Amino acid sequence: MSLDGKIGIALLSFAHVHARGYADQVRDHADCAVRAIWDEDAERGRTEAEKRGVEFVESLDEALGRSDVDGVVVMRQPRCTGISWWILREPASISLLRNPLPSRWMKQMT
Repeated sequence: MSLDGKIGIALLSFAHVHARGYADQVRDHADCAVRAIWDEDAERGRTEAEKRGVEFVESLDEALGRSDVDGVVVMRQPRCTGISWWILREPASISLLRNPLPSRWMKQMT
């Protein structure tokens, strides 16, 4: 949790059709603050970051390694769920995934 008492969230990708709605929900939640945006499409990510007054980060590692980020919202297309599995393996992360993970991945994580 950050000095302002809010849970810092990194928004990862705006590829999914519902991404903007999820991002708005995080923004509007009293206990959360969007700290960074990363997107595999840098132009799309920069555009969303500018609209939201949030820093765009060039690399996924940078987004995940920030000291002000407590969790992530992953909003990639379903075909890109590999990144979601990797993020969930990080023990300190709080994650919201747009699409469920295949059960075989969940078994590997337990």
